[in-house]
Amino acid sequence: NNEFVKKVEEIASKENAEVLPISAQIEEEISTLEGEEKQLFLLLTGVNGVGPKMALAILGSMPLKELNLAILLGDITGRSRVALRMLSRVLEELGHEVLMLPTALISNTLNLGRHEMLDTTDYLLRSLKTWKELGMRYDLACIGYITGMEQAAVLAGAADALRAQGVPVVLDPILGDNGKRYNSVSDGQLEGMRLLCRHADLITPNMTEACLLLGVEQLVADIAHLPR
Repeated sequence: NNEFVKKVEEIASKENAEVLPISAQIEEEISTLEGEEKQLFLLLTGVNGVGPKMALAILGSMPLKELNLAILLGDITGRSRVALRMLSRVLEELGHEVLMLPTALISNTLNLGRHEMLDTTDYLLRSLKTWKELGMRYDLACIGYITGMEQAAVLAGAADALRAQGVPVVLDPILGDNGKRYNSVSDGQLEGMRLLCRHADLITPNMTEACLLLGVEQLVADIAHLPR
């Protein structure tokens, strides 16, 4: 809606960023995919909540033919193949090496309304330091679930260091879906994601998450009529 567009343009102007409209010829873009890119596109769109537009955006940020080692930072969930488990599977099936670093260990997916969570920020910091001392270099970094503002500040510093080395950083702001914030997502997590948005090269929110990040109300009815 107009309010949403104006808010996006306002923030982009302040951040000296460019707003890229979704192409009306999305089917034509998909038809040009082949080989490894087409395989990854089909895998991505098979994941709940990832549509063609988001899949194309993710593909556009990933130099697949040159990708060798990717570092993935996010939650590891005991139930369901989501988050790190899903993304690592996709990349490994395409022949790329993956380093998984959990931001948290979670008992089950957040949409069930109740879960147990172990914050792994200290372990995360020690691991990043160890990998740096070992001289590990990455070709891509992806950040997903965060536990709060404190962890977001740590990851923002890590993201800046990676970007300074020419490593693209992708942020998947896991906050909600279908017009609602996940029950377990705190205000601190939301503010943390807003902070990280300033330290990423590509952000891949769904419509609900985009509205939460911008502070714009999103009606469930609006989402029901979005093109799939």
